[in-house]
Amino acid sequence: MLSSPDGIDAAQQLANRYELQTATSNHGCPAVHMYVYAGSPQKVSQAMASKWSNEHLRDLGPRPDVWLRESGSEVDKTATPSPIAEEYSVASSPLVLATADRATVAALGTQRPGNWAETFDKASRTDRGVLRPDPPRLQRVSSPPPCSTGSTSPPTSPARGPSNS
Repeated sequence: MLSSPDGIDAAQQLANRYELQTATSNHGCPAVHMYVYAGSPQKVSQAMASKWSNEHLRDLGPRPDVWLRESGSEVDKTATPSPIAEEYSVASSPLVLATADRATVAALGTQRPGNWAETFDKASRTDRGVLRPDPPRLQRVSSPPPCSTGSTSPPTSPARGPSNS
């Protein structure tokens, strides 16, 4: 499972919980051991465009079965035709644009724009600009609680890849 560097901790937590869940129906032994690693959006886009060349296998890691990307724009930067067989969202987080500046409020108008790109474009045209928060500090993971395997400590997964930036 490939994640962004900002999302690697959440991806590892999800993988651990999935492994625990499979263990409950398999006499305490996980049915899978997930390899979780991170890659920068730029490196992942290059790897996808090259159909995951030997260089990317060496420098980034194996071609992922699952890619937990941060935004759709990362997919847009991959090769055409895309090597991605299927794309769908498994989770999303709401976007909040807060401002106390009347000029920004006036620029955005009283009705919601149709999408984030339009909102960002309108807000960026003001003299205030737009700032992005620190994603790792704001990240929250919502997943089911780990299943009990009868052990006092959760099983560990031996395969965890390095975090590549």
